Amino acid sequence: MNHKLLLCILGVVSCLSTASGQESQTKIGVGVSLNPTALLSTSTSSTLFLPVGLTNIYIPIMVSANFRIEPEAGIYSLSSETSSGSSTRKSSLSILRLAIGLFYVLPAESSFNSYFGPRVGILSTSSTSSFTGSTEAKTSETDFFIGFCVGGEYLFSPHFSAGGEAQLNYISFGNPDRSVFTNNALMFFRWYF
Repeated sequence: MNHKLLLCILGVVSCLSTASGQESQTKIGVGVSLNPTALLSTSTSSTLFLPVGLTNIYIPIMVSANFRIEPEAGIYSLSSETSSGSSTRKSSLSILRLAIGLFYVLPAESSFNSYFGPRVGILSTSSTSSFTGSTEAKTSETDFFIGFCVGGEYLFSPHFSAGGEAQLNYISFGNPDRSVFTNNALMFFRWYF
């Protein structure tokens, strides 16, 4: 079901980008996000800052002056080994985040843009754990998220911007079957070619 939804969204994006691409030249860049809360957190919970994690990499594509497509990807990986007497516990966790944002851009003035729209994506999680003398336990799942975002960016030059984004996210976890509704705020830095 999640894969079908993503394919539908990609189809709509293709149609929109073809129609919008005729208006102006496409502008592509690369960006990163930082979650200020995650920088200050001492928690080891892997789901605390999903779907964005500590930092993601973004590819902003300005299809037209008023429409941006922004694919994103991020990786979270954690491994640990603890010993107590003759017993050793090893564990590892990795999360791959893949998403796409579709934004309507409102140019307020020449050096500032605001935007709004959805971000949708998947979280692919795998983990392993083992104790001395026991077999290794492995788990994996694919989760889905969708969020609504409102943001703005200040263009210091035609090639560099800094900004922020507020999000409301719904995350559907696959196993066990549960869901989370959360808000988030990010800082962004984008470089355009």
